[in-house]
Amino acid sequence: MMRRVYWLICVMCFACASEKDGDQNTVDYRKAVNHASHSLGIEPHLEDLPMPFDSQMWQKKEGDAYPFRPEIYREVLYSQELRALSKPEVLRVLGPETRSENNHYYYTIDQVKAFGFWSMKLRSLVVKFDEHQQVEWIKLYE
Repeated sequence: MMRRVYWLICVMCFACASEKDGDQNTVDYRKAVNHASHSLGIEPHLEDLPMPFDSQMWQKKEGDAYPFRPEIYREVLYSQELRALSKPEVLRVLGPETRSENNHYYYTIDQVKAFGFWSMKLRSLVVKFDEHQQVEWIKLYE
């Protein structure tokens, strides 16, 4: 019995390692260079680098999901450029909101649904505009 458990663990570890390696022929568009670590001879890990913001990728929707938002929401959350825009400009860049109320605009990042319709876990990016139609704050709602 113990041998079977050990064998199963070994198979699972090797299976996971082969998935991490990935296809060597694919092109990764996130090949940014962190100059501070690069000058020290340390190569950054691609999965640690944020995906650059792209308005079309942010707005892309597949079914009920936004496949790129979990990768790029931090770029929106901490963007000083976005905070400097007016409300119409922000709405043009981010596209239609999931919902809005009282100058709070919610953009769904990801959600886990139960029974196909009830959201058990929802993450949204919230943009609040002030009375002058300027960004007051951008926060993550979990």
